[in-house]
Amino acid sequence: MEASSKQLDLDGEPPEVDLILAEVDNLIASAEIRLERLREYVQSIAADFEGSMKAIAELNQMTSALDALRAHRARIVR
Repeated sequence: MEASSKQLDLDGEPPEVDLILAEVDNLIASAEIRLERLREYVQSIAADFEGSMKAIAELNQMTSALDALRAHRARIVR
């Protein structure tokens, strides 16, 4: 059976996998920082309902993306 072109080939050189994991770690750290800033922003504009709703939607989207990154990283490390 032929592997999907979307799958990551982890049978390559270990340094390549290390670079990928480092990039994923950087994305996770960046997302965590952005999420914290967004939480602070949402709290600061709580009086502005429309702005709060947009910020909350973005916060939920970023949280989902962060969860997906963590899950993908965990699958890679196994």
